[in-house]
Amino acid sequence: VHRSGRTARAGAKGFSLTVIQQEEIEQLKEFQEELGIDFKEFKKPDSESIEENNMILWAKQLFKTKPDHEISTTLKEKIKTVFHHLTKDELIEKMMANYVLKHKNDSGSTSGNSAKKNR
Repeated sequence: VHRSGRTARAGAKGFSLTVIQQEEIEQLKEFQEELGIDFKEFKKPDSESIEENNMILWAKQLFKTKPDHEISTTLKEKIKTVFHHLTKDELIEKMMANYVLKHKNDSGSTSGNSAKKNR
């Protein structure tokens, strides 16, 4: 067993996460029988699901962002003029495309591929 950690302390309920290698699976079965514990297998997330999750976290962060009341009304109106013809869905699509483009350039990854597949 290479790494083990748990989310609760003595007497409390929680999760224990253990990272194992393929050859250790048999030992895990023995632990289950000896300790009377059922282990659930969780696969390591692939890069696409990590990228999807990052985009969702970005969207939630954007949603929680408070308006900056120090930005001038004039500038706000100029920016609104740029976007006035877009629907909410079109604006969201453009923001997501911009996110993918920015993160693809920043990390060299293929961020957003899974989002494109699910259209």
